[in-house]
Amino acid sequence: MRRPATALGGLAAAAALTLATAAPADAATGRLVLFTDAASIVLHLNDDVRCVDLPESTRAVYNATDAFVLLNSAGCAFSAQLGISSTLPPGAGLRVERPFTVSVRIPKS
Repeated sequence: MRRPATALGGLAAAAALTLATAAPADAATGRLVLFTDAASIVLHLNDDVRCVDLPESTRAVYNATDAFVLLNSAGCAFSAQLGISSTLPPGAGLRVERPFTVSVRIPKS
């Protein structure tokens, strides 16, 4: 009888620690830089920006945020359900290859 009680106590303690150390859900801060044929477009992120459809002339994306972003092969209207995603970590850039990258999604933390 002692072992099940010890195991349950351990599980309860692990659950309490997990909940106590969970970070609050903060929005990504920083900016996305889209390099296009004509000029660079800088998008400053706030709580309202969650997904950006890339202009057709976008050649590269630089993630200057504090969060991972998802590059998706579907537009923002459909990228949550459809498309193939790749992850771009903070401080990294990536050349955009159409039709594989159509939108950039900033996941909610």
